[in-house]
Amino acid sequence: LEIKLPWPGQMINILNGVREWNKYWNKKNFRLFDIAKIDKNNNINVTGRSDDVINIRGHRIGSEEIESTLLKLKEIKETSAISIDDNFEGSGFIIFYVSKLKLEKKINRMIEDNYGSFALPKKIFKITELPKTKSGKILRRLLRTIYDDPKSINSIDLSTMINKKVIYELKKILK
Repeated sequence: LEIKLPWPGQMINILNGVREWNKYWNKKNFRLFDIAKIDKNNNINVTGRSDDVINIRGHRIGSEEIESTLLKLKEIKETSAISIDDNFEGSGFIIFYVSKLKLEKKINRMIEDNYGSFALPKKIFKITELPKTKSGKILRRLLRTIYDDPKSINSIDLSTMINKKVIYELKKILK
């Protein structure tokens, strides 16, 4: 889904400059990172986020699907699945979960039972809290960025984040 016409109050600059700007702008169109379909009445139906779809060996799984499956485990308070690049499989994913217990084996078994062995996560991290915005949205892009390059945290806008101490735990776990 892209917006073709400019609107009042649209952004004129972005933190981290051109590299980040190019993720959102395609020539003149603004990308929303949403997958949408237009029905026969020209209604736009947003069906999900394009950056939250994980393509493993040609199988497309939404991160929300994985998270919903894992939240059926009573021991897990909250979870987040983020995609990572994999040269062999196309994509893979990593699980971050909040629980008092170590549940890696249980998580792997749950995913294998629901999706198959091809969908096993590359890594699983137990943490005390997921990074979230003040409105309660999980910051998946932040998780992905910290996983890819823990040093890049200095160039990320954290102004909407509730508890910035979570970043230190993430950096420690990911070393």
